[in-house]
Amino acid sequence: MSATHLGLINIASPGRTIEVTDNSGITHVIPRTMKTSEALDPANHPSMGSLVTILGNTLSLRGYTIALREGDIAEVAYRYGNAVQNSDPTNPGGGGLLFPGISGSPITEFYEIDSTLESLSILRHPRYQTLASPDIRVLSTMIQLGPLDANGNPRRNDLSGTERAEECADKIEAGTISYLAPKYTWRYRKLGGGWSIGYSVGKISTPAGPAPNINGNWLFMGATGNGWQGGTFENTFTWESSPIGDEWDKDLYSK
Repeated sequence: MSATHLGLINIASPGRTIEVTDNSGITHVIPRTMKTSEALDPANHPSMGSLVTILGNTLSLRGYTIALREGDIAEVAYRYGNAVQNSDPTNPGGGGLLFPGISGSPITEFYEIDSTLESLSILRHPRYQTLASPDIRVLSTMIQLGPLDANGNPRRNDLSGTERAEECADKIEAGTISYLAPKYTWRYRKLGGGWSIGYSVGKISTPAGPAPNINGNWLFMGATGNGWQGGTFENTFTWESSPIGDEWDKDLYSK
């Protein structure tokens, strides 16, 4: 048995998942179980853009998946997203999107943030960034070549003797030569009518939107864009923070 969904032919076999979508945003999922033969007939499904009211918000059908199971059973998941302002529910690009949490309010800007940890040299830790340059050179040599010189003498003997330098040397001798520093990725998405960057890739800049304040600066990593029939265009801009307590080098990444 086979059926046509949006021009795609899919063979009915248990374990297969069929995806039907209009490539729009998804915000809410409604599951349904039905017979396989019914699930594979497009006539048994709501048309794309059909409207429903969920928790007081008007959403439209953006797509659905059909998961075929043993025993002539299919699990269907309908995905409903932001409704459209215009009167044609089958044309998602024909009007401004409505945010489902604020009924009737047009929203065109969205923000995302990821937090991660990256491994950095212990000498880049804010605790040791105030060390004198001669001590930094000695400690760096200890990390690269080991705590002893060619004659078996401790390289730390060449330190200035300050408490902070000796503390760092203790950690290096104990095998701690790096630390995990927090880092953030900030993404700004905007719906509009065309492709536009407006920022210099690989340069320090202030992120668009309410990005968190950090003890450092932000580097613009680039942008991506997607467009749909009807004129709607989505641009995504990405920034990465410098490691906390450090900064992107302004000589290398200046505006």
